[in-house]
This record gives sequence, C-alpha cells and structure tokens, in this order.
Amino acid sequence: MLILVFLGIFNLTYGWRQKNRPAVRNVFIFIGILILILAIAAATPQGTDIIEDVLGQ
Repeated sequence: MLILVFLGIFNLTYGWRQKNRPAVRNVFIFIGILILILAIAAATPQGTDIIEDVLGQ
C-alpha cells in the first residue's frame, strides 16, 4: 500500500512539473490520482474485498 502511495505521489509531482507538455501532464496526473485511489481502497477491508472480486481471486 505504501509503495502505491509513493508511486501515486511521484506521478502527481512529475505530472505537475511538465509545464511545456500539457498532454503528458494530464496523463501523469490522471494516472497518479488513479493509483492513489487504488492505494486508499487497498487500505480498507471493504476495498480489499472489492479488489479481490474485480480480480477474480
């Protein structure tokens, strides 16, 4: 979970620093937000149940 948080924050900060490439900036910010949402879901028992159901395990 902590690895996902660090990866999400890294993507957000890297995307924010891409001032001259707006398309790349938006993609990295979007991916960073998705990774942070996944990390938050993995931190809760209900979220892990949902992730297990989605992955089929």
